[in-house]
Amino acid sequence: MYRPSDMEIALYFIRLLRAPCAVPGAEREEKELYIRQATRALLNLSNPFAARLLKKELDRVKALRSSHTLSGSSGEKDE
Repeated sequence: MYRPSDMEIALYFIRLLRAPCAVPGAEREEKELYIRQATRALLNLSNPFAARLLKKELDRVKALRSSHTLSGSSGEKDE
């Protein structure tokens, strides 16, 4: 059975973290789910380059999340 490489796993989660949500109003919950899953996957990556890449993306997403929380933004786009 095919097992994806660590880099493929890291890139898969990065794509999920960056992709917009397809269901209106569910973006925050979906992103939180992907953050938890990516954090769990990070513990199992043995390729240091893949782990560093995924960790940098998780740090970026978490920083954005906290800046939205601090500024009082609901995470929804203003029109």
